[in-house]
Amino acid sequence: MNTLPTLLTSHLVLRPLRSEDAAQIAQLAGNIQVARNTRRIPHPYTEDMARQFIADQRSAFNKGQEWTWAICLKDGLTLIGCAGVQFEDEMGGELGYWLGEPYWGKGYVTEAARAIIDHVFNTRTLWELNARHLFSNPASGRVLTKLGFQVVGFKRDTCREAGQEVLQHRLLRAAWVAQPHGESFA
Repeated sequence: MNTLPTLLTSHLVLRPLRSEDAAQIAQLAGNIQVARNTRRIPHPYTEDMARQFIADQRSAFNKGQEWTWAICLKDGLTLIGCAGVQFEDEMGGELGYWLGEPYWGKGYVTEAARAIIDHVFNTRTLWELNARHLFSNPASGRVLTKLGFQVVGFKRDTCREAGQEVLQHRLLRAAWVAQPHGESFA
């Protein structure tokens, strides 16, 4: 695959990141409410950091290490967050995502992640996807449950700060394939 494909859902367009996305990413990810619910977004988050993130994602894609999409509303222009998969090895990867606060609670992350999981399991030979979320962010856990992930562990981890409690989840390819397309697990 030479370029990351655009994925379409009922309400969203998932497309490759563009240089011009930096300002919107910085605005959304720069919100402390967004940053504190993620493991990797620092605060404060600047436009220069967003530009570096976009460049890093392109490089990771070119090396086959990570696929990251801009989550946009159906108009394809309004960027509301990012989601993707970091490939851990030939058999597994880790799903990650974040959304801007104005777009929380509308089902967008579940919809975007479902499209990404379908795409990844249909184009890569992976046995499983993993995901982690901060214990202090139960909404992310609910998203993962809807997608069919099972809790497999708990640990204290260093994210932005030391000692944060993280729940670990796993979704087996066999469970995903066995579930009728588009239906929720929960």
